[in-house]
Amino acid sequence: MEKLKKRWGIESNVQIILICIVFAINGSFAAWVA
Repeated sequence: MEKLKKRWGIESNVQIILICIVFAINGSFAAWVA
């Protein structure tokens, strides 16, 4: 988790949660389209 924070330049856990949600939506959308 700390490595991800440093790589993305993320300070707050809220941003991590948002990114996880976006990835989950993109993944399910791609699977649905395919």
